[in-house]
Amino acid sequence: MVHRIKLDLNVLQAAHLSHCVVDRVKALQSTVYSLQSTVYRLQATGYTPAICEALRSSLVEISSSEENSFVASIVQLHNDRSVWCGLQDLAEDGHFVWTSSLEKPDYINWVPDQPDEDGGNEDCVEVLNNGQWNDEQCVDYRSYPLCEQP
Repeated sequence: MVHRIKLDLNVLQAAHLSHCVVDRVKALQSTVYSLQSTVYRLQATGYTPAICEALRSSLVEISSSEENSFVASIVQLHNDRSVWCGLQDLAEDGHFVWTSSLEKPDYINWVPDQPDEDGGNEDCVEVLNNGQWNDEQCVDYRSYPLCEQP
């Protein structure tokens, strides 16, 4: 079942978003997921929780293999390479927490030998189209944010 997310243009303008495309929305149980198909460059960063916040949601926080498979299916469905999830270690290298709750993940699915903090600048996490996770530089514009709204 597909649900539509209603957008409040005042909220989007307050977040300094010039436009928003919410055309890729899926639901798993009672959570609505929205893949933002436009790359927004807010404050020179590719990792953009502000987009989700403007939609009254948050970057996806994956808590089970079922949810992880569902997220991977969204990536595959749209022939994307990856999506941003809400896992990051911006405050302390190697200490990954969810952006909105600041909790450590109960479930993880890292690519072998990840996270590797390659070059010392990989603080954000992308979910690849195979469902595995990779730490990546937050300024990487190849991934779209995947928002969830309970």
